[in-house]
Amino acid sequence: GSTESGGVSVGGRIVEKGATWKLLDCPQLGYTTADKPHPRGEIIIKSPLIFSGYYKDPENTNKTFVDGDWYRTGDIGALDTVTGKMKIIDRVKHIVKLSHGEFVSPENLENEFKSSPLIDQCYVHADLLLPFVTAVLVPSSDFLRAVGHANNKDDKKHDAHVDDLNSTANVAKMLQELRRIGRSKKMQSYEIPQVLMKKKIVLEVSE
Repeated sequence: GSTESGGVSVGGRIVEKGATWKLLDCPQLGYTTADKPHPRGEIIIKSPLIFSGYYKDPENTNKTFVDGDWYRTGDIGALDTVTGKMKIIDRVKHIVKLSHGEFVSPENLENEFKSSPLIDQCYVHADLLLPFVTAVLVPSSDFLRAVGHANNKDDKKHDAHVDDLNSTANVAKMLQELRRIGRSKKMQSYEIPQVLMKKKIVLEVSE
């Protein structure tokens, strides 16, 4: 739920009496109701609890509703047609314009890159000053152990120092992995990080 709509669903199911929802195609992010195996799109809802509009702000009120009284939540959902449950997978408004005018969805890219066995966490940064995205990665435990072994760390406890992780070879390996995922997901070149932002930290993995 939200301030504008109140509580509508719990656990991916509608719980508010008289409320209903459906998906709206969002082609700019690659989500459509024709997607298989799960239809995807922006979740729009209709409910007796939904507000009537923003006070003295007709412009934003008109942007918030579609087809009359369907409220645009801004959430991207994927519908399980077997169970009837809806899962939120992205946000419509989380779109950033790059310097050459193309738009990207950092959150969507993060989810794709985190599918890699080498990556545990991923933050994708995009702004108007760059023609491509950059990223901060938290390597997976397996990758940290591999770096620890390669640098002759103790067998039971592998401390992968930032200098080890940020070596030319390891950075190149991570960028290569991002490119591999990008190709497999048919991403545009500007959606694949060209630079990894570095931070002075020590990452540790214990058995």
